[in-house]
Amino acid sequence: MDAQLEKDRAALRPPPRFMQQGGAVPSRTSSVPAPHGDKPATKKKSTKAGTKPSAKASSSGLGSSVKRSSTRGPTATGGLRKAGGATKPTDPMALAKHEIAALTKELKKERDTSQARIDNLTKEANTRMDEYEILIGKLQRENAEKERTIRDKIDEIVKIERARDARYKQYEQYIGDGEKVRAELLNNLIELKGNIRVFCRVRPILSRDTVNTAADASDHFDFPEFTDHRVVEVKDVPGHAGIMGKKEDAIKTMQFTFDRVFDKQSTNPQVFDDISQLVQSALDGYRVCVFAYGQTGSGKTFTMEGPDPGVSSDRSGMIPRAVRQIFENCEWKTRQTGFRFRLLCSFVQIYNDNIHDLMNSPNDYLTGPGRDPIKHEIRNTETETIITNVKEEEVTDEKTVFKLLQRAADNRKVSGHNLNEVSSRSHSVFIMKIKGVNEATQQEMMGQLNLIDLAGSERLAKSGSEGDRLKETQHINKSLACLGDVIMGLGKGDKAVPFRQSKLTHLLQPSMTGQSKMLMFVNINPMGEHLQESLCSLRFAAKVNACEIGLAKKRVTSK
Repeated sequence: MDAQLEKDRAALRPPPRFMQQGGAVPSRTSSVPAPHGDKPATKKKSTKAGTKPSAKASSSGLGSSVKRSSTRGPTATGGLRKAGGATKPTDPMALAKHEIAALTKELKKERDTSQARIDNLTKEANTRMDEYEILIGKLQRENAEKERTIRDKIDEIVKIERARDARYKQYEQYIGDGEKVRAELLNNLIELKGNIRVFCRVRPILSRDTVNTAADASDHFDFPEFTDHRVVEVKDVPGHAGIMGKKEDAIKTMQFTFDRVFDKQSTNPQVFDDISQLVQSALDGYRVCVFAYGQTGSGKTFTMEGPDPGVSSDRSGMIPRAVRQIFENCEWKTRQTGFRFRLLCSFVQIYNDNIHDLMNSPNDYLTGPGRDPIKHEIRNTETETIITNVKEEEVTDEKTVFKLLQRAADNRKVSGHNLNEVSSRSHSVFIMKIKGVNEATQQEMMGQLNLIDLAGSERLAKSGSEGDRLKETQHINKSLACLGDVIMGLGKGDKAVPFRQSKLTHLLQPSMTGQSKMLMFVNINPMGEHLQESLCSLRFAAKVNACEIGLAKKRVTSK
């Protein structure tokens, strides 16, 4: 429609001034169509140069067109003509007005049509908006409902979590109370079994054992059934010295009863299962002592340290296993009771009744011109035992302790004699101090675990020692005899117990009194040639098993 309007306006626009009457262009001929189908004007020659056109000739082309139209069209009256039964103006201005009116009418019709369409679209849009508002309202209501549901779920979860936390606190209280009851029951159990307990372990026959006669290979030890693993029988062999030391042909049997007997097939894990409760007592605030007693080659060091003290394995001895249990239970007890622990370890040996720190080099204890060996003194206090000039290393994991054990094993004094090519010539004492603090309850706890691998208990004549080995054996036997005297004195309740007769008993005095718990392994060599030494060890262990040292006391105090 716009294109048609523009076209009509171009047709009504007057011709340019330079056009001559009849629509001729001075410089060239052209054919200009007359408006509304009129024939073009005939071409006329221009006037001579320098002359002006006449007034008629200079009139506008529009006037000429009107004049021609009026003379050439059909019969006209009053500037109008009829075409197709309709009267149209012949005057250009009237014609333009007529066409403008027609266009205006057409535009008004188009505008009315457009307005109607706009109204319809507006109505449709309003309808859609109403639908959208309804949909948005519905979604908002659904969203609000979901938010309420989510809030209700969150509130429910919060309530559940609070109830769970309350149950956890209650369970922690139960666990704390249970831990107290467990410790008390464990202590009562150990007291019922005796604060001095004795375990017997008979090692198997090894490939390195020498067999000189058939009697040497005979099995002298039996473990009767239905005795709850508490009895070991020693059988004599014809041609050997009998149990009473006389030559006898008849076979005689002697029975020894202990708290636990381990046969030759027993393993270190099985043995530790029976002493783990005693190790736990050290973490509960008690002083605990575990000895390994027996002749050289009876398996004391294997029982206490295992084949390789610096490596954790299935064959690890009591010391590595006790260390592992202490660390595991420290972590558990910290989570459950709030106690935080510090573990301090030291490892010493008593050689020729002198204390040597196994964390130092053996050269630090050599005597001679220009040498100043390290000296150590024992100072027992109410809370702990202090050895001067001995390194106490704080340990935070098992690996650190295993390295310490390996270093101690490398520095321990060993030598050979008739009974063993590599014999321990000293008593080794591993000491772990367990210090616990509970900030919430303002309690402090101090426990101590002593694990002792004693030197061989064989008689002097049997060892065949000479020179320095003879001196070592004399000191070993003296300290072991003193250990027996101390245990017997404790068992009889003597007021004057000879703790200071040897460095070993002096060092262990706080852990051997009525505030402690003790266990002694008696290790037995099964070979026939060592029968007499084995009997001596069994007799000594039986005497120890008959002793009672009173009730142990837990060392837990309030700040």
